Amino acid sequence: MLKNINFFRIWFTITILYGHIMQHFLVPQFASSTPVIKYLSNHISYAFGFMCDMFFIISGFFMCFTFLKKEMTFKTFCVSKIARLWPVLLFSLFSFMIITLFIESVHYYKYENIVSAFFIRSSFAVYIPTNNGAAWYINVVFFGYIFYFCLFGIIPREKRKYAVGIIIFFLYSLLINKQDLYIFPQVFLDGFLTVPMTRALAGMGLGYILGEIYSSEKSSHKEDIKSESIYSVIFFTIVEAVTIIYLFKFSIIKFLDYAFIIMTILFVILFICFLYQKGLISRILDKDKIFKMGKYCFSIYMMQEFCFQILNKYLWTNTTIGVVRYPILNMLAGLIFCITVGVLTYYLVENPCQKIILKNFTNKEKTACTKNQIDT
Repeated sequence: MLKNINFFRIWFTITILYGHIMQHFLVPQFASSTPVIKYLSNHISYAFGFMCDMFFIISGFFMCFTFLKKEMTFKTFCVSKIARLWPVLLFSLFSFMIITLFIESVHYYKYENIVSAFFIRSSFAVYIPTNNGAAWYINVVFFGYIFYFCLFGIIPREKRKYAVGIIIFFLYSLLINKQDLYIFPQVFLDGFLTVPMTRALAGMGLGYILGEIYSSEKSSHKEDIKSESIYSVIFFTIVEAVTIIYLFKFSIIKFLDYAFIIMTILFVILFICFLYQKGLISRILDKDKIFKMGKYCFSIYMMQEFCFQILNKYLWTNTTIGVVRYPILNMLAGLIFCITVGVLTYYLVENPCQKIILKNFTNKEKTACTKNQIDT
């Protein structure tokens, strides 16, 4: 059960890669000279960024099970998150320092990257630049974990969902009324709360509520699946298919006013369908292969900016084999290259570093609940 949730990670990661390739590289450079890129630029919504908010919900959902499994000390909890997030973040920033030796157009933010390396950018200091723009997500999700750990430490177990409900109601009200989450200013309440941090706390809180609901009813899930009628299965299969189609459409193809709240609602509906596996799509995707593929998504996401700079220098702008002559092949090559680098990063950096940190900074008993986490 729940292996199908990694389908969202795979889908959202690839969509974000495609969106960033188009938005930051191909459209600005080639829309005027390449008909295919011009056509695609007229049929892209740029709402793919809201898929990060779906990642927050997923993180909050699995965060719920982290707290349900076992009581942890603050140190153990922080170490588990640092082991999960920090190695790839540092490696991505170090990689940028290396490529500046070969690509003159890339400016290395020597001191600004330190802010990002310690999870401060976007969570507290939203206007500080960094080489790895994707790091904003990691920075805010880290402090999102810390916030909820501290909150749950002072609130009784039976009252947590009420406190989180109040928090997400307030935060989603701020986000919905801002409408465009990417325009300036990127702060709320005269700088007291950044927009990225608000998105993280709201999404993780909503995910936590979903986790509470699911965990309270988990024992009856298998029995419900066996007793379902064919009409129920068909109905929920249609619901899953329709929500997937419209979520894909609004995220990358068609511009939509109020896309943030509409996409959030669609995702919550789809997420619940996948949790309870009422339809055929959620059941088909509940496979070990989907789960295993999903483990690479974090490294792929974090290394994308590094890959884009190399691709732009040596492939996309190449007059012989570049975008002008082969636009579709170049887009596919870009995605394949990003995935390849991400998979290598997982095996060479993320996985071994996580094991080393957990082994040296926590004991075996306390790390047992963190070994198989898929909460980011």
